[in-house]
Amino acid sequence: MTPNEITTLLAMNLGKELDVPFKKAMYERVKYWRATLIRQTLQAHPRESHYFQQSIYLPLVKTNTLEPLDPRLSAWAAVTSIEVPLPIRIADFIFSYIGGVDGKSPWQYANIGTSAYLTAGSYAGKFPTINYINRRIAVTPWPDLEYVMVSGIFNSPEEAMIYETRPPEPNKDWWDTDIPMSGDVEQRVIQCILSVDYQKTAQKKDETDDHQVQVNNEEL
Repeated sequence: MTPNEITTLLAMNLGKELDVPFKKAMYERVKYWRATLIRQTLQAHPRESHYFQQSIYLPLVKTNTLEPLDPRLSAWAAVTSIEVPLPIRIADFIFSYIGGVDGKSPWQYANIGTSAYLTAGSYAGKFPTINYINRRIAVTPWPDLEYVMVSGIFNSPEEAMIYETRPPEPNKDWWDTDIPMSGDVEQRVIQCILSVDYQKTAQKKDETDDHQVQVNNEEL
């Protein structure tokens, strides 16, 4: 479903199908429950992560062109020009891939003190090393790379959608673009919002299922 479709369905069940501001606000609850249920799903079934992942292409800039420059980035050759959309925290999992735009050339994590050793030698020197610093991807030793590909599960999928193409599409119609979500989690999101947030059952029985959902107040 798209954000438009899922919020319209929820608004219909709450008698507010024509209330556009209500639907826009409802999308924040959709994202909250999506993140909560994805965590629960992947803790039990980690191989199902592909249902929720997005791959994005973030532009890189030379660090010496940044003003002001974060001191933590000064020793790196290049850095993403924007902050990486926030990933959903799932145990130690942050991103499933960071590397070349072909999706087949992962770059190695390192701190700046060890990157010189990891990039030394005729083979190792063919691939950059990276780090995730202050919500940016920092890269060394090549300053002239244009993009880095990042795959992960993002808390706000609409932010990631803009960067799913090269170059980015800042005017992308994300409101009518499908949210990466499996069908069962999609239905549980609807069920949780209606039954937990509004103490209401869906008008159509087949729009929900019988999954038991763990409800908590954990911050995203």
